[in-house]
Amino acid sequence: MRRAVFERAGCLGDPPSEDQVPAALRAYVDKVAHAAYKVIDEDVDALRERYGTRGTYEITVAAALGAAAVRREAALELVRGGSQ
Repeated sequence: MRRAVFERAGCLGDPPSEDQVPAALRAYVDKVAHAAYKVIDEDVDALRERYGTRGTYEITVAAALGAAAVRREAALELVRGGSQ
């Protein structure tokens, strides 16, 4: 599931066609990836009820890392393109 969350969060557009993230998690993963400032206690509490503290942590970290990875690659492309 960590890999699926990472891949979904790493999409700037449409999620992968083989999206393996359960429907109940998609809104949370998308919120962490694209508008983390909007995550509220209730979001985390709902996730914790279903996946426990450790699962909630792992899902959140995977989503944040997926979003960071795609942004890092985009920044590197700008730097590479700017030096030519």
